[in-house]
Amino acid sequence: MKPLKPATFNSLMLADPKPPSYVRSIQEWFASIIVRPIDINSNMAPLPSGEAAEIIAPSLKLTSDQRIQIYNRQYWWRLLTILHENFPALTRLFGYTDFNLSIGIPFLTKYTSRHWSVAKLGHQLARWIENYYCAEDQLLVLHTAKLDWAYMDVFFAPPPRPLPPSLLSKKVLLQPHVKLFHLPYDLFSYRTALLKESVEFWIESDFPPLPKGKSFFFLLYRTEANHVLYREMSQSEGTLLCMIVNGLTIEEACDQLENKALAQVKAKNKWVDIYEEARRSLSSWVQNWVKEKLFK
Repeated sequence: MKPLKPATFNSLMLADPKPPSYVRSIQEWFASIIVRPIDINSNMAPLPSGEAAEIIAPSLKLTSDQRIQIYNRQYWWRLLTILHENFPALTRLFGYTDFNLSIGIPFLTKYTSRHWSVAKLGHQLARWIENYYCAEDQLLVLHTAKLDWAYMDVFFAPPPRPLPPSLLSKKVLLQPHVKLFHLPYDLFSYRTALLKESVEFWIESDFPPLPKGKSFFFLLYRTEANHVLYREMSQSEGTLLCMIVNGLTIEEACDQLENKALAQVKAKNKWVDIYEEARRSLSSWVQNWVKEKLFK
């Protein structure tokens, strides 16, 4: 093919980009059909009689409805498969079929994907679970969805920004490649155990134990080698970090810990222990935070 001459190229660039109305109506109809929810057998909800035949001719073996259903199925299978990949632990809690029926299809019906990148599919799933998923296990499902998405978010986050000067007296935020979790159970080791086995394995097997009984603090972060890792923190370090990322400087957070401890010193409650550990370990914590590039 010969390259276009400049004049020809310019004339193409000046062409009216608006499609003819009949083409637009066909595109809109096609888009509305392929997003129609499928049932447990991957069948599309029936169309009004004769609607598809007005636009799509039947083949020797397939009706017009059956031909458009191929595209409908491929749309849903593709997006559901991406959700399985983006939310591996959550998928294991349900199994493929129950995940699709209880989470995937209702979510995608409410929040139709409009982003060009499949890596963004599911960024609103936690919001959907909060608003529309009402089963007794909602909290575990919500935390698992947030943790699965955090792994995606941390991996694709931009590179760290430089630290601010006078770190101790400046308000800081976590870098995009870092997430802080405060949970009522050890969801990280639970997720790790889930991912060691396939989705099909957990349909017939008991889930691993979920450690509970205290507050758990975790950092999820991406290393310079682009590995996504996590580490568990003590209650003192986690409490201090939560105070910092919620708007206090490191100095203000330390002062607040000290005030809480002094107010409760006779009762000898948790704030005394948290403050004492922070007083002993703050220097090494700050060194680690700088090394891990937590703040911006």
